[in-house]
Amino acid sequence: MTTTVTATTRYGLTPAPGGLALVQDVVNSRAAGRPREPDLLGSGLDVAQGWLAGLVEEWASATVTPTPDLPALREPDLPRLRALRDDVTQVLRRDGTPASLGDGATVLLARGEDGQVSLSLVGGPVGWLVGAVVGEVLRARTARVATTGPGPSPG
Repeated sequence: MTTTVTATTRYGLTPAPGGLALVQDVVNSRAAGRPREPDLLGSGLDVAQGWLAGLVEEWASATVTPTPDLPALREPDLPRLRALRDDVTQVLRRDGTPASLGDGATVLLARGEDGQVSLSLVGGPVGWLVGAVVGEVLRARTARVATTGPGPSPG
């Protein structure tokens, strides 16, 4: 299997485990590094489409999930993708400032007999990505709670 060059690997970073690599790649799609790598969501529709297609393939492989057949991105999707990236980055800063991830997505979650949570996403390519980000964060949180127990109780 050929490894796709993702937003994360172009910086020489090791991808996060499993589906969390999708979340990491959304954040790493911005321009950064030395030499400076381009903003994958600000360099035109073709660049963004190529990034998303590779991201979806890598996610499907990492999660042993069939690759979803997403419609092509459209020009109005680009600012929505950049807003999603900004929201995810804000959440990861952990400074208490809420982020909405509010573009909207319909996410169907189901727990299988093996205890694994599966997700089905609808809403075009941006809605799918919003749902996948939320689903992977929840999946990681569920796995952490299952292996370490719940965190401290509030209050």
